Amino acid sequence: MIPVILLLLLIAPAWSLAQETEELSLVEAARRERERRASITVEVKILTNRDVEEMEGLVSTSTAPDTSEEVGDKGEPDDWGELFDSAKLDLKTAESRLQVLQLQMVYLRDQWLRQSDGVTQQKIRDQLQETEKGLEISRQNTEAAGAAYQELQQKAKAAGVFPGELRELMSDDS
Repeated sequence: MIPVILLLLLIAPAWSLAQETEELSLVEAARRERERRASITVEVKILTNRDVEEMEGLVSTSTAPDTSEEVGDKGEPDDWGELFDSAKLDLKTAESRLQVLQLQMVYLRDQWLRQSDGVTQQKIRDQLQETEKGLEISRQNTEAAGAAYQELQQKAKAAGVFPGELRELMSDDS
């Protein structure tokens, strides 16, 4: 039995070394990358500050009017879908930020109760006050995002979007 085990111990490493490996060595990978770079014939223009200064007179900049009201007046479902997706994302982002700040308040209150050092408690109290201010701002942002979402729903109804399409636009599936 022992000779069989010894034989297996000698054969197994030799057999694994004899297998072809699909992995590239570092040298092979570097060679292939050099070949790939050499085969690229298109030269890429790198813009510098000097190039931008030369183009300054060539580029025209104009301020376009805000088209969100114009898009809101159209009753096309594609445009409404983009508007509803954006409004839903804004609302969810504001709600998430509010939750994060609420959790941070709970954490800071726990830290304040655990600390017996007056200096550390004062630092935590300052952080609590800053977080409370941020929490109030976040509540206002969440309310504003919710109001904007409700206003968008009213605009869609006024523009003649069918109730079924409106439910589809308002669904969280998208």
